[in-house]
Amino acid sequence: MTHRVRLLPSGHEFDVEAEESVLQAGLRAGLALAYGCSNGNCGLCQGRLISGEVKTVRHTDYVLTTAERARGNIVMCGTGLVTDAAIEAPEAGGGDVPWQEIRARVTRVDPLSDQVSVLHLKTPRTQRLRFLAGQYVTLSLNGGEFNSDYSVASCPCDDMRLQFHIPRNDDDAFSCYVHGNLGKSDVVGIKGPAGDFYFREQSERPIVFVAMDTGFAPIRSLVEQAMALEVHQDMSLYWMAQGENGANGHYLDNLCRSWSAAFDNLRYRPMVVGPGCKEMADAILDRLKSDLTGTGDIDTYLSGPAEILPALKSGLENLGWAPERVFTEPLRHNLSLHRQFARDC
Repeated sequence: MTHRVRLLPSGHEFDVEAEESVLQAGLRAGLALAYGCSNGNCGLCQGRLISGEVKTVRHTDYVLTTAERARGNIVMCGTGLVTDAAIEAPEAGGGDVPWQEIRARVTRVDPLSDQVSVLHLKTPRTQRLRFLAGQYVTLSLNGGEFNSDYSVASCPCDDMRLQFHIPRNDDDAFSCYVHGNLGKSDVVGIKGPAGDFYFREQSERPIVFVAMDTGFAPIRSLVEQAMALEVHQDMSLYWMAQGENGANGHYLDNLCRSWSAAFDNLRYRPMVVGPGCKEMADAILDRLKSDLTGTGDIDTYLSGPAEILPALKSGLENLGWAPERVFTEPLRHNLSLHRQFARDC
């Protein structure tokens, strides 16, 4: 039987299956609950039971003190529900997620095109990566010889299985190693997370996501977070690509189309534009002006080459967008594309 829990003070609600822990269900629902090991050892995922009845669904080594039990505390990674319940528990916001250092293993590298691959990593069960959708980490290979920053492209709801979009770039040693030398079970170091590009889930405003080239990676994380949270407001996803193939193409076009087909409030708008900063900025602004006239009261998430973002934000402000509701994230990895943009700008 499924029961429903209400978190305080946020008011978030989610369902907990019969033998599922509150922590598992909350993470699956896309919430940034506080936790450490997720294995019952540290006690960092404590919450306080306000109402309802709970049960133990998993053994935990952490022993609550007498004072903690008297307050009604529970260890959420080992606790399930017998009835609907209200639980007081902290949730992370921007800047609240602790810095972590993790050694993850490669499960596979999937080529999506001749220029972009998805790197799949699996963290230890007892040391999962806590992060907010849209944030980035530093990845290191070969004992720290190769390092590069990448946005996490997967949803925080699956914090043990991480994805990163790695474009092929002959000028970047990290990219070359991933595309040429990396094998299953190889170790990849992770440090992070960092960045203030994250989903503002308390907002009730319509949402516009704009991804440019491999800036789709953090946008994918945000969209999947929004879907996990079952947001009700309208969402528009624009993916601007330079050319039809490779690193500049819509390399996960079918995924985006499946989202649009499955969710009535999400529409997907792929676009192919010519190369260069000005061409892409003009195309994005013209399309948003045409599609969203009179809807400046929205939350907009932009991710793409760093050189284009200031012009885009300024252009949106001229169209009536509130600048404090326009959130930007530059490509974190070193693309030769950046140099072309810099010349064009």
